[in-house]
Amino acid sequence: MKLADVTTGRRARPQKIMIYGVEGIGKSTFGSHFPKPIFLDVEDRTAHLDIHRLAPATWTELRQGVESLQNDKHEYETVVVDTADWAETLASQDVCQRFNKTGIEDFGYGKGFQYVRESMQDLLRSLHNLQHQRGMHVVVLAHARITKFDDPQQAVSYDRFTLKCHDKVSAMLREWVDAVLFANYNTIVETGQDKVTRAKAGNRRMLYTNHTAAYDAKNSYGLPDELPMEYERLRPYIEGGPAAPAAAEPPASVPTAPAAPPPKPSQEELAEKKRLQEIAVSLASPLGGIDYVKKLLNELNLTFKTMSVPECAEFVEDVRARVTEEMIRRNGGTPHA
Repeated sequence: MKLADVTTGRRARPQKIMIYGVEGIGKSTFGSHFPKPIFLDVEDRTAHLDIHRLAPATWTELRQGVESLQNDKHEYETVVVDTADWAETLASQDVCQRFNKTGIEDFGYGKGFQYVRESMQDLLRSLHNLQHQRGMHVVVLAHARITKFDDPQQAVSYDRFTLKCHDKVSAMLREWVDAVLFANYNTIVETGQDKVTRAKAGNRRMLYTNHTAAYDAKNSYGLPDELPMEYERLRPYIEGGPAAPAAAEPPASVPTAPAAPPPKPSQEELAEKKRLQEIAVSLASPLGGIDYVKKLLNELNLTFKTMSVPECAEFVEDVRARVTEEMIRRNGGTPHA
């Protein structure tokens, strides 16, 4: 390469974005709004979405799916990995099979996790090729977990949200993507008459875009620290690249039209919401049925009335996962980590 090859200015190109967040907030639904997406549905929890998907059950099948997107003719513009932590589980299972181990800890001295990191690194190289050779956006979804962080600068410890992956894999993923966006419900802090300050979850789904002590996040687009979890807020930066200008604010002297009221749900939508509510209650029957569902809705500050049909469907899948994990725990098994 020579100085004659130097380029200047910003370049529009496909984006690599990670979106991680709490359970049931709508990560898969959000990913489905990216341009012409195909899902690598490792978690097998997108049945409620009208999308194109591959559902790999093994690490080999996942790698074959990415290879097919690289080599075969198609018109997809976005690949969505759903989710990174479940992909890591497939990689861990593959490593154990190759080395004839019953568990990743059997390697000792963290060597097994190093093998898993190398497998995930190979996957990222293949996804990098999709971005640069096939012009595809890469969206990586992941769950969040709460971990204790020992801050060496402040000499204190505190809890914070991080990716639900091994630390080595999490660090690699955060470095690899252009943006790490944390999805959570807005938090409302209230001080009661007893002078005790309490925090409770709001009902607005938000994306947090810059690093704080509470969570990992970053972006190269100049986004505000937080914004509603709506794809339209990201569209100019995704489909126009980092160089996309921010939408101009209307002049103060020009009155803006009042926002239109949300459309009333159709009878079909109401019937579908009722059907999904009945499924959620049925799934929760081992844990109390309707009482368990009401308690969970209250914790998340949600209602079937205010949720959209896709959000109701995602809530049902969240109930299914929570009940399954609790029943495994009660039966003496180990839930998925």
